[in-house]
Amino acid sequence: MPFAELQKSRLKNGDVAVVLSHSRMGQGHAGLAYYDENQELRILHLSWHHDLKNELVSQVKECWVANSLKLKPYSLKRLHAYVMLVAKQNKLVNYGIDFSGIKNSFDPAGRYSPPKDSDGLTCATFPLAVMFGCAVFPINLETWPATEENRKWGEFVCRYLTETPTVTADHVESVRNHIQGLRLTPYELGGASLVNVKDWPASYNKVSPFAQVSKDQLGKSCPWPFIHSARREPQVAAMPKAAARQA
Repeated sequence: MPFAELQKSRLKNGDVAVVLSHSRMGQGHAGLAYYDENQELRILHLSWHHDLKNELVSQVKECWVANSLKLKPYSLKRLHAYVMLVAKQNKLVNYGIDFSGIKNSFDPAGRYSPPKDSDGLTCATFPLAVMFGCAVFPINLETWPATEENRKWGEFVCRYLTETPTVTADHVESVRNHIQGLRLTPYELGGASLVNVKDWPASYNKVSPFAQVSKDQLGKSCPWPFIHSARREPQVAAMPKAAARQA
């Protein structure tokens, strides 16, 4: 099933969905949608460094699209419970770009407990790390290529981390040291959710065509001009006001 506007989607209690929204830099923003214990639909997403948001869909102004994960009932039930744990246990999740912490950032109780060599997560790797923490593996990260474009993106991230008052110089240096040209984009995460679960963990080559599909479906359901009226550009809510957000 393709992505559809979240507010009009058919998500039901117990579902977990990958959700996408726009960013002003055109890179997209990602998170997870789920129903909480009060049966209210929420979006859990890493907005920026130490800014994990768990927002009621009824209160957000941004346009989001959603694609529910097609897991077996037992796996979906476990993941839904785990997402609720992560949402309750954490607020101060580091923003960082390396891949080393994706597999082990969250412990069995849902607490953020990254490896020592991890600098943090992005808006796209955060949902993936949550899924990995619950033994759900949509993506084979070993197949992701390093690119010069992604290196430039890493420098962009460091520049705006430097301008964020709550980010320490040591953290910026750690992120800078992890610039290797590797990146999982929000659209690639969305693409992985469209791949048949029988093909998980999916390779980069398998995900790439679906990444474009997810981008196109976001544009169709949430036309680009919408972002000009958004109260926040996703992923970096704590950035300096002059900084445009980039996923």
